[in-house]
Amino acid sequence: MQIETLDTEYIEQVTDAFLKTISAFSNGEGGMITFGITDDQKAVGLSNPERATLQIENTINDSIQPLPQYRIHIDTENKTVSLQISDGPFKPYYWRNKAYIRHNSSSVEMDMILNS
Repeated sequence: MQIETLDTEYIEQVTDAFLKTISAFSNGEGGMITFGITDDQKAVGLSNPERATLQIENTINDSIQPLPQYRIHIDTENKTVSLQISDGPFKPYYWRNKAYIRHNSSSVEMDMILNS
């Protein structure tokens, strides 16, 4: 498994914090988020990947504007969920009225990068 990079993110549990990364990947060249993986890249899985998938889909659909293009895959063996986000055709993509981009392995506000 590779480390977190410009287009790869690992998240142990599903929380709203992943939405910043969705915005950043959509505003950049796309990327992959895998849920159920620790920061030190150990697969711990999710207690209910099917429910997590529904939560992820609903949260994205309700929170990111415009709606980004994405695909979700459940790894039933490891109980992880992979979320592939495409490079968005309708940039910028906003979460909480802010647009984000990737800077190394972090998602940062576009304004912070453009104004520095």
